Amino acid sequence: MTDTSDKSLDPRTTAILTEHFGFAPLVLIDEIINAVNEIMYKGTEAIESFLKEQKNIKTSGIFTEISLDEIETGVGKLETLLEFTVDSYFDKFELYCFRNVLNIPKDLIPHVVLNHQRGIEFNNEKIKDKDELDKKIDDLRNKIALELQLRKILKFEITKV
Repeated sequence: MTDTSDKSLDPRTTAILTEHFGFAPLVLIDEIINAVNEIMYKGTEAIESFLKEQKNIKTSGIFTEISLDEIETGVGKLETLLEFTVDSYFDKFELYCFRNVLNIPKDLIPHVVLNHQRGIEFNNEKIKDKDELDKKIDDLRNKIALELQLRKILKFEITKV
């Protein structure tokens, strides 16, 4: 048995692929499955209409012995069988796609750079600048809080007068 622990879908992979494609990878798989289901339903509808048509046209043979209820029941059973088969095979397809096609190896994720991310550098200087800016923002928030407190006190004093 192969080790699949490294093959699990990393949320970072999903985020990168979603950003790259413009939609979540799961949407692609769901659209494929929905298209197959739609084709399957059209096929069963065509089979049912063909059988009903043959029942109305034929005057001898097997179609004279079968009722419309039996045709509908049989097509319903066929549809259920096809749904089960499609679901089971496309569950495997979904797993295969997420493990092999729509997957970025964990060791490569930090090195993935999308077109709109080119030229962006994250180095220690930028981190220091960010820390300084965060401190300035906190200082300004504190000053604003103090000014608001002072404003409340002044309004209260004005109402006393």
